[in-house]
Amino acid sequence: MSNKYNQLKTIFLESNTLGRLSIYIEFCDTLALNPNDATIDLGEGSSFWRKVGYPRKVFQLEKGINEGKKLYSYLKEEPADIVTSQVCEFEFLHILAERKTDLNLTRAGIPYRLRTKKVNRLFLSGLNEYNHNEIVQDLERFKTCLSNNEIEYEILEDHNGVFKDIYKVARVINKHILLGVMDSYIYASALLAESDELITYDRELKDISENLKESEDEFWKRIREKLLEDLRETVPKFRDLDMVTLPLGKKI
Repeated sequence: MSNKYNQLKTIFLESNTLGRLSIYIEFCDTLALNPNDATIDLGEGSSFWRKVGYPRKVFQLEKGINEGKKLYSYLKEEPADIVTSQVCEFEFLHILAERKTDLNLTRAGIPYRLRTKKVNRLFLSGLNEYNHNEIVQDLERFKTCLSNNEIEYEILEDHNGVFKDIYKVARVINKHILLGVMDSYIYASALLAESDELITYDRELKDISENLKESEDEFWKRIREKLLEDLRETVPKFRDLDMVTLPLGKKI
């Protein structure tokens, strides 16, 4: 959970980051590609696309594929402890369910306008193609593929007592910065994991965590000082540390 003892960098992945990774993994799986293949050039007009064809009808999330590839390569660059939270993995499971549902609705002839406005109602209408067990299996296949390529993440809440500490840390954070509920939970989790980096595609969360970590502006320096002081007073784990690691918000 921490780089304190093994000296490895600790990276925290939030749900949208897991989503980008899964898009790239699914892309490689569909085209029977090795995700480690350095010759995969996703630039428009590249020789790679001319070779495999440009699957616009299959993949309309080109930006997501590119971001997923960059993130995958980044995680392969050097050994690291990779952590996420139970809540992030659950939200990622929901992302997988939305993808599956949208595909089923498309096959059923539901236009895009209605899919985006009434997806929950349409989902509950009982399209029999949807099977939640398939979504869980998709998640397990994704994790297995990552593991087979030496990328594994652990769930922070698997450690005893962490839930209570996440709540304590989130309350301290919101004394100084009014983050949304989910962002507060994610940032608190990254703090407790002693993460060096918080990889996120949420601009606000990235900017705030980046400023808390390294901004020299007096406003952020005062908040940083008060936050660290309150964390040490509130959470026993932080009292015993020589230095509390604030995660650096980062978009790959």
